[in-house]
Amino acid sequence: DRASRPSALRALALVRRREETHLEEELSIRSRDGRDLIVRFYYDAVTFEEEPCVLLTARDVSLDRALQEKVGRSERMASIGALAAGVAHEINNPLAYVTTNIAYCVERLRYVDELLDGRSARVGSIESLRSILRPMSQALAEAHDGTTRVATIVRDLRALTREDNDQISPVFVPAALDSAIHMSESEYRYRARLVRDFGDARSVSGNETRIVQVFLNLIVNAAQAFESEDVDDNLISIRAWTEDSHTIIEVEDNGVGIPEANRDRIFLPFFTTKPVGVGTGLGLSICHGLVDSMKGTLSVTSELGRGSCFRVTLPTCDQDAPHSARRVPSASPAGVSAVARLTRNR
Repeated sequence: DRASRPSALRALALVRRREETHLEEELSIRSRDGRDLIVRFYYDAVTFEEEPCVLLTARDVSLDRALQEKVGRSERMASIGALAAGVAHEINNPLAYVTTNIAYCVERLRYVDELLDGRSARVGSIESLRSILRPMSQALAEAHDGTTRVATIVRDLRALTREDNDQISPVFVPAALDSAIHMSESEYRYRARLVRDFGDARSVSGNETRIVQVFLNLIVNAAQAFESEDVDDNLISIRAWTEDSHTIIEVEDNGVGIPEANRDRIFLPFFTTKPVGVGTGLGLSICHGLVDSMKGTLSVTSELGRGSCFRVTLPTCDQDAPHSARRVPSASPAGVSAVARLTRNR
């Protein structure tokens, strides 16, 4: 495959010059019969008949990656299922005041129509008409905020449920983190405070679906790390910053922490400390694999009784993500209080 050739030649040259003694990489190639394959190449510096050589080994991992993709998609669907009730609540809230505000505006327009009836017009001046219509503008603005909130939730869900692939492209970190925060809000809202500091973090080279899945899982895990629902004391901190050629994102909690005996096993498949029926034990294992597939790292530091900090490092991208992906979430709408107040003043 011509697109993969420069990367393979670069790795081969590094090992041949002994700048590296061992390298591994996965490349997409096309077989002679036209099939697209994912092949993992191993470059090792060896000596043959007293001459420095490079031992090149190739292994077809297409089936492994296809299986990992299916497992990853199943885990994403399981995450959405677990969050379904909270997401439904997040959609129902703005829809409630959208419906209320629109009903209010319809009623107000009927009232204006009566005032402007030609046979019994009761509007004294343009200013008095403006005072009647002005509250409608505020009510419609709140309704617009509500529909924007619903659209944001749907967009976040689509980012998590769209078909996964190996495509690497610029991903704006703050937008991906906001998506994960929005979708996990029902998990932490009544258990802990969440603070964020995205610093100078911008775009990374990655896959948006995978990045959102990773941080959704880490935030939900952080929310489940607290033994009590004490919003004043329980804290989840999400920080992101750029350091050299990488972007670092940390998800930290001050929960119960991870016992030292378990820290080396938490990324193993099916290992879990949660009660039976809570989680599959695949979440952190899949997260580790997803981060690794984007040439990043996932690590954890923890102290029993003090909390845990999961750190994700991803390569920073020189190219910015598309403008549509660099959205800034709107503030939560004010609700229906204004409409209720205006109705009373009618």
